Amino acid sequence: MANGYAPAEASEAPKVRFSELCLAAEGKKAMQEAFKYEFLTEIQQKTYESIRGGAEVVARAKTGSGKTLSFLLPCLDRLHSQPVVPGELALLVLTPVRELSMQVAAEAEKLTKYYSSCSMVCMTGGVPWEEDLESLTAAKGTVILVATPGRLQSHAAKTEGFVDRLSKVQILVLDEVDQLASDVFRQATLDIVKTLPAASHRQSLFYSATMGDAVTNLVSQIGKPDHMYVDVIHSDDALVPEHICQTYAVLPTERMTECLWASLTLAAAEVDSKVVVIFMTGRIAAYYAEAFRKSGTDLPVFEIHARRKQNQRTEESERFRGAASGVLFTSDVSARGLDYPGVTHVIQMGAAHSKEEYVHRLGRTGRAGREGQGLLLLHDFEQGFLADVADLGLIEAPVPTTKEGRRCSTRLPLTKICQICTRDARLCQHAHRQERQGSSLLLSDQPCNAQLEPQQAGNHA
Repeated sequence: MANGYAPAEASEAPKVRFSELCLAAEGKKAMQEAFKYEFLTEIQQKTYESIRGGAEVVARAKTGSGKTLSFLLPCLDRLHSQPVVPGELALLVLTPVRELSMQVAAEAEKLTKYYSSCSMVCMTGGVPWEEDLESLTAAKGTVILVATPGRLQSHAAKTEGFVDRLSKVQILVLDEVDQLASDVFRQATLDIVKTLPAASHRQSLFYSATMGDAVTNLVSQIGKPDHMYVDVIHSDDALVPEHICQTYAVLPTERMTECLWASLTLAAAEVDSKVVVIFMTGRIAAYYAEAFRKSGTDLPVFEIHARRKQNQRTEESERFRGAASGVLFTSDVSARGLDYPGVTHVIQMGAAHSKEEYVHRLGRTGRAGREGQGLLLLHDFEQGFLADVADLGLIEAPVPTTKEGRRCSTRLPLTKICQICTRDARLCQHAHRQERQGSSLLLSDQPCNAQLEPQQAGNHA
């Protein structure tokens, strides 16, 4: 309780239907037709009336609990009941990463088709500047803006009249506030809040699955002192649901690729397997995605990370979301909040930054009560991370091998991938860069036969 927030106690409450709420006809129709929801989730039930009434709320809820709709629905319903000021920016939702912004924006877009008095605009990096301004200009009615801190900072500094628009915001939502309160985003978040009306003249909503001291400090700095705290992660809840089986293996670095390939082979043998593999950086994710794509795997290969252009990430995200099976190679941009239906396995390559980050990564599987499989592959020098997650119930697993992979009809173990990479100049160069950095992820004793362009030869030495 160092952060000042006590965990919730489990309690059973009667389910509430959306049709029973004090909710505009447009909202009830949206729930029935677009979302096809009959009952509110716990976080929605415990916050709807308070948020609709303008209360300040700090909410602790797991990803997949319905938290996005828990703030969007009451906010839009409240704004819909007010006189419309065309083009006025009334609701601002800040999220730490593009993909999460786009996911929230998609939910908001569904609602605005029914709440016609509102328009949704999404602003993130990777999208042409002009498109942001065109969307804002074309917005009719009250504007709902979903954005990342970096892009919003840029507009505040460079776009004429943008700060004036921000000064009209009535409701601020910080989604994944633990990330926005971190060293990476904290200053950008504070700079943006300075352009908004004072805390006493706006409603602020804070959402996260974890509530540390950084969150407590940020809430006290930018919110009202009399906020309402709602916690739907109960004191007797496991951080990881029981229907997710967690295993781990500790390996020497040179065996990581072999083990990953064997694990994917075993997963591919299952019906409709959908796997997310999470790496520490986008560079490594890109490297593995191309290596496995070239290896001839039967699983469709998807790739999402910060090194790809935004339109590529968006298209790939939609493709993976709609796929019945496949493997997504990604970095931590996909670790939080994103909902990909049907994910059966999550493989984490290397230790996460923290226990909380490990749980967030794992949360891509086992959603909506479905069973899921989690595998944590640790380098031998990362073994100490197991002490951080000792209370989560991980079980040491037999190390998957390429021999097991062959039983599942594959003929492309580590040696084949290495052969492929030695014939590809770009992949080979990347392998050598990783080796020089002391984190070689694809080691081979075979000579490199790649034909390098003259200007690249020096980098390959």
